[in-house]
Amino acid sequence: MGALLREVAEELGGATCKLIQSRRKALEEVCHLKKKDKEVYTYALELDFPFIKKVQLGPSSGGLQLVSKEDVKNVRNLLVFDRDGGIENSYIIAMFPDELQALKEAFAIYE
Repeated sequence: MGALLREVAEELGGATCKLIQSRRKALEEVCHLKKKDKEVYTYALELDFPFIKKVQLGPSSGGLQLVSKEDVKNVRNLLVFDRDGGIENSYIIAMFPDELQALKEAFAIYE
């Protein structure tokens, strides 16, 4: 739990971290990826939209992209893009495959 809260605080700010911490019993594990050198857990939490006002993006954040369930079918695999060239335009939503799977799982839980 400590690693999750540290990451949330770093990327989304202290107020968001406190909100997540107060709702920690409602967290749903949607992905668990284990590789030789690392282990990654991805969680989902249903929040009312006003929580967005609490988000304070860190300087290293790439920003927020709101994604609807309908958008998921158009998400592209981030691994196919050139690492140096990046994504062609801001209308393309690209994610790592495990992140996309976690997003699909989260939408299935909260339908």
